[in-house]
Amino acid sequence: MLATLYARAQDFHSANPILNDRHAAEVLTRLDVDGASTGVRQGDTIGIAMRGRYLDDCVREFLRDNEGAIVLNLGCGLDSRMYRLEVAAPVRWYDVDFPEVVTFRQNLLSTQQHQTLIPESVEDMSWLKDLPRGRPVMVIAEGLTMYVSPRTVVTMLRDIAEWFHHGEVVFDAFSRWAVRRQRASAIVKNSNSTLKWAIDDPRELTEEVPQLRFRSVVSSFAVPKGVQLPLKTRALLATIRGIPRVRRMVRIYRYRFGEN
Repeated sequence: MLATLYARAQDFHSANPILNDRHAAEVLTRLDVDGASTGVRQGDTIGIAMRGRYLDDCVREFLRDNEGAIVLNLGCGLDSRMYRLEVAAPVRWYDVDFPEVVTFRQNLLSTQQHQTLIPESVEDMSWLKDLPRGRPVMVIAEGLTMYVSPRTVVTMLRDIAEWFHHGEVVFDAFSRWAVRRQRASAIVKNSNSTLKWAIDDPRELTEEVPQLRFRSVVSSFAVPKGVQLPLKTRALLATIRGIPRVRRMVRIYRYRFGEN
């Protein structure tokens, strides 16, 4: 959580911001965070910012096409997407994370009238039944799926697809090769985390969760539309994308489900 926050703040202060998250920068000034201890490197800052920008675009597009929708933000941490996108009523926004994370978040970010914080885990989705189900829903799981078990991922997505009438789900995920190399990641190592779930083919999930219909997958190293990067950075990303195993190590998956 703090590594992601730090990366977003670093991006904001860079010469060419990708996500331009001033909220992350403001929150960071209120915390005693040693940037070096997070393990975030320049490449991580760019990758996290591009991931955030792509997911922002997905949410913006969905809300444009579905007035009065629900946004379900799983594993929200200190994410400030609702504020960045200036989402207002009649959209209903739900941020979900562990109780201690929600308490921590409440001390740092204001809660809006159309926003609800849910202090729960995705290990048990029984809280889902307290949410209205008649509206279209956009489900975001940024930086979450790789840290929970394969069973949890499948159960979580099944419950969501069965409860809501229709909607979309978008999340980032690691490949199996990336999970095998997880100790090479300073962020994972420094946070004492363990990567558990991986996916190599979008069809893996549609077989496990038949309600899902695959929509798209994009490499986290792909530059989102409208983002202008320095020539050196663009050249580096192009080199990375030219190596299939590396290009597919972290990807963003998007599925739809339900009536529409």
